[in-house]
Amino acid sequence: MKGRIKNSTVVKCLKMVWSAASLRDKLSLTLVFVTAFAPSAVVLLEKTLFQKARLLPEGNSVTLRTALLLAVAIGVVTLLINIINNISSYVAGKLQISVRTRITGEMLDKLTTVELKTLEKPDVYEKLRLLSGTLDLQIRRSIDGIVKSVVAVITAMSLVPVLAAEDLLIAAIVALSSVPLFFFMKKQSLDEYYTSQYDAKEDAQQFYLYRCFNRPERLREVQVGLLGGYLRSLWRALSEILNARRFALNRHMLLNTVFANITRYFGVGVALILCVLRISNGQSDVSAFVVVYTASVSMQDALTTLFSNISSMVMTKRYMQDFDDLLSLSDEPGRENEVLLKSADISIKNLKFTYPGAERAALNGISLEIKQGEKIAIVGKNGSGKSTLISLLCGFYPPDEGSVKFAGREVSEHPDLVRQAICVVAQNFNRFELTAAENIAIGKGDRNASIEEIRRAAKKSCADTVIEALPNGYETHLGTIEEGVANLSGGQWQKIAYARSLIKEESVCMVLDEQTAALDAISEAVFYKDFAEIAQDKTVIMISHRLGATKLCSRIIVLDDGKIVEEGSHNELMANNGLYAEMFHSQAGLYL
Repeated sequence: MKGRIKNSTVVKCLKMVWSAASLRDKLSLTLVFVTAFAPSAVVLLEKTLFQKARLLPEGNSVTLRTALLLAVAIGVVTLLINIINNISSYVAGKLQISVRTRITGEMLDKLTTVELKTLEKPDVYEKLRLLSGTLDLQIRRSIDGIVKSVVAVITAMSLVPVLAAEDLLIAAIVALSSVPLFFFMKKQSLDEYYTSQYDAKEDAQQFYLYRCFNRPERLREVQVGLLGGYLRSLWRALSEILNARRFALNRHMLLNTVFANITRYFGVGVALILCVLRISNGQSDVSAFVVVYTASVSMQDALTTLFSNISSMVMTKRYMQDFDDLLSLSDEPGRENEVLLKSADISIKNLKFTYPGAERAALNGISLEIKQGEKIAIVGKNGSGKSTLISLLCGFYPPDEGSVKFAGREVSEHPDLVRQAICVVAQNFNRFELTAAENIAIGKGDRNASIEEIRRAAKKSCADTVIEALPNGYETHLGTIEEGVANLSGGQWQKIAYARSLIKEESVCMVLDEQTAALDAISEAVFYKDFAEIAQDKTVIMISHRLGATKLCSRIIVLDDGKIVEEGSHNELMANNGLYAEMFHSQAGLYL
């Protein structure tokens, strides 16, 4: 886990900040860096002012005027520093927004192309989850830290000759007394990073339990089943484990910080004692005390800022390395934008697939030929391999053995090309927090959909009556994240999802995965009635537990334990009196 950090991660972060800055931002930052010399200027002005102030009781008007000008100069410099620091905070805030947008955009681009099997690996999933919640904060810290670190370096370097002019030994003591702080802060940042990694599993479990209470669809079951007490006890148990680790980390951080600060202020104290001894020996005047004290405190503050930001950058580098690791994950093969496939001939031969970590194959020796325009149904008990077969047909996973070809193309080698030719009505469809029109239009992907296409798809799926009853029709925002939006029932959402699939009119294959699961009996009957018109000459693959729907298909494939155990028309399978007939009679008995 404690691998070596690539220097490129730091360089990349710096490049992102620089490229995100406009010319005005860069000029503003340059002005900030110039003000880093201000503490040295203030120290010298204060020294001169103190020397003049000693002469004021017996001095002339020139001395008084000079002292007043020095006092005003110190005030002006201090005011300018404050104003420029405010500008710096504003510029840093702009850069944080720009870089955050770029980072998030790159992450979304990658998640669009990465292989699904890779994201399902526990270590990759946890890394992605941690990045989603932490990288944004780390980027903000790093941008602010980069600016402050450069300023701190300039300030510290400019104060060294000021202190050295009084006494080289004093300058060395002040500088070296801050060094322990750097090592403690670096260790503290690494401990914080590794603790977050070590807590990942429990933290994810705790967050999931929290979401059981803050998501309405889950909270219903929690409330009606009186599950709240049990789930809260699990949440508290995880809190105790996580808090014990975090409290231990905080204790170490406290001890390290206290020891480092003792060292820092001990150095300042020694410097002041040396200065007092020099004054008592007549080797210097009281103005030297002002220089030593002010410069020492300013240098300590600058070094503290520098070391603090460097140590934070150590942790940022870790997260940036994780981000780089995410971007380097394997993309799906064959991502291309070719002409849409015009044929939906599907050839599956000797297909075998086992999910990672599973002992039993989900599909074992499947061979199947589906011709263009054919309507088939895939049925079987839960866990028989139906959904897995569709996942491989859509290119979500490569087969362990055998092949899946679509229009002569190997699906695992050309997933994008195949997906352009397929429209899928998924059982677990998304409920996008968009307008009704947008919920349907996105079914065309990057291709713009006209309002006529949207309305046509809505009518075919019977979603038109649902949408027209909404407050603003097709422009009504669906979901729960905005005030005054409209939420829908499960069946109404499914009609929207069905319309989203149907708007992809150029597709040559339609996959229906429990397409009527959330529909009422009347809507389901309408679907059966309009099936031929909707399907037209497309190849249709239907997965359904409701075996009455299988009569719409010319061929039925029966899966059991990852294998094809029966194949034929409804009448042929009923005559065989096998598994299909058993399932059909079991369902039919419920209606008699």
